[in-house]
Amino acid sequence: MDNTINVNKSVKIVPLCIFELLTPCALAFWICDDGQYVKRGGVTLCTDNFELSEILLLKSVLEDKYKLECTIHNKNPEKGYYRIYISGRSLATLRGLVIEYMHTSMVYKLDK
Repeated sequence: MDNTINVNKSVKIVPLCIFELLTPCALAFWICDDGQYVKRGGVTLCTDNFELSEILLLKSVLEDKYKLECTIHNKNPEKGYYRIYISGRSLATLRGLVIEYMHTSMVYKLDK
């Protein structure tokens, strides 16, 4: 195994103060960038490159701050890629939070 550090590789981290930083506007941008509408209803936030502890922190912010119903799905068990799924039951709440910050070309990520 190669233990060298690749200085050209970016590493994403979730800051511990994410509760304050994750505003409705920031959530809208996150959905526009790394969100996808799920056919059965709901929205998935791609968090593949975060540590599970960071994903759990993000999930707790979405639940506690915005009262969104969320679960974590293991998208790739071999690589440990996890994603946050926001339930279709929370779509009306989510839309109310973020719609004003989203470009009209991205609104499809919140609906059928």
